[in-house]
Amino acid sequence: MVTRTMPTNVGDEVPAVVQTMDIGKMRLFSGGFPGAAYHEFNKNQHTDADAAARVGRPKPIAQGLHIGGLLQEMLISAYGEHWLTTGKLSWRCINMILEDDIITARGKVGGASKEGASSRLDLQVWCENHRGTTVLVGGASVLVPAPDDGR
Repeated sequence: MVTRTMPTNVGDEVPAVVQTMDIGKMRLFSGGFPGAAYHEFNKNQHTDADAAARVGRPKPIAQGLHIGGLLQEMLISAYGEHWLTTGKLSWRCINMILEDDIITARGKVGGASKEGASSRLDLQVWCENHRGTTVLVGGASVLVPAPDDGR
């Protein structure tokens, strides 16, 4: 069994998760199964360079929920079942996420409050691209076992 230490103290960083936004993943996320028939039918700003150019994008852009999934991966890795059963997440994209961008999901514990026998952690979450630009900002909370107070 793997024992992990959950980030629970104010200021603790949530271990980051990194993903390259390659067109294959973007196509899988934004429409279904890959292949010639799929690509011909589902050309849009998320899956096709020409379609993206027609709406003024420099490259295909990642769908927002794709990036939300990256945040979920980070939070599941850090908080496991606690996240799956009590986690709450709210976020918004503030910059485009382009094909081939390397995206890093990050988080930090911003606060904690007692909730019954547990602690509700308030988290700051965000994503950055490989150029250092913040592309997504948000907040999350998760209920975790209260720290042992030594009594």
